[in-house]
Amino acid sequence: MKKAIYKYPVILDDRFELEMPGGGSVLNVQMQDGKPYLWAIVEPQLNPVKKKFVMVGTGHEYKEEYFNQLRYINTFQVDKLVLHLFEVDDYNYATMD
Repeated sequence: MKKAIYKYPVILDDRFELEMPGGGSVLNVQMQDGKPYLWAIVEPQLNPVKKKFVMVGTGHEYKEEYFNQLRYINTFQVDKLVLHLFEVDDYNYATMD
């Protein structure tokens, strides 16, 4: 199957979802032209799936058990905020409060 790298806008929220072709693998998140974006390797011919993400600001508290369920993507800055983006699977995303 052919693959491509796609860019997605990042929603500045504690938790958010992005729809991308199945088999998507997140590469990185960075600022571009003053806005946060995520890049992923995708297989465009596959049906889209929703990927779930959690964003944690430096110094923000989070339940310890949640950190064991998160896959770190990258750290990036928005103005004076330092944010850390993680991917989480469907089940754990649904149980996080």
